[in-house]
Amino acid sequence: MIDEEEDQKEVGRKNESGRLTLYPKMRALYTEDVVYLKSLPQRVLQCVTRMNIFLDHKVKYLSECAEVFHRCLSSLRTLAVVECNNLRSISGVLEYLTVLESLRLSGLPELCFDETREQEEEEDLVTSMPWKCLGQCLHSLELGCLDRVICLPRGMRHLTALQSLDITLSELREIPEWIAYLSSLQSLKIAPARHLVSLPEAFQKLTSLQRLGIFQCRRILYERCKEPDG
Repeated sequence: MIDEEEDQKEVGRKNESGRLTLYPKMRALYTEDVVYLKSLPQRVLQCVTRMNIFLDHKVKYLSECAEVFHRCLSSLRTLAVVECNNLRSISGVLEYLTVLESLRLSGLPELCFDETREQEEEEDLVTSMPWKCLGQCLHSLELGCLDRVICLPRGMRHLTALQSLDITLSELREIPEWIAYLSSLQSLKIAPARHLVSLPEAFQKLTSLQRLGIFQCRRILYERCKEPDG
């Protein structure tokens, strides 16, 4: 677990006596073993602004390490969870990250978003995947290579401060009408779009949108987008 910038330091290293020296001013954290982070004292995590969890094939539920995220709840601004083959859920974590600005979830073939139909229909219910808690802080979201995700979780409609959305979901079937709620969205990328046959009318309400990229789409979608009112 190491940092790379000048104002960042390693989580720890052994000195000549064999003792582990910890650095309380650590800013960036990279780990292949998120469970190990539970053994670190709070002073080590309380200043972390960027965390990258990658190639951790043991973890199945991030909630197992909820206390880790609770320790850096007032500082963590960037979180990436990448190439963790057995991760099934990140529920029980996001509600702590009230200043999170950037979230990347990529290469997680077993991940599912925990929204049931009943939860979707209950407008004020805080679901186990609390996007609502990120509504005023999250600016950038990347969803990539999530094999079990075929539709965007409805809770994302609460992300009214979101400016950039990058969707790389090979099984995505549709773009929902509630995308109109993402009123701050400036950049949207969808690739591949081979299952999409149309775009919702709600796109017309995305008045802040400046960049739209749709790649590897079917011809029917391409032709519809070429039409004057498409």
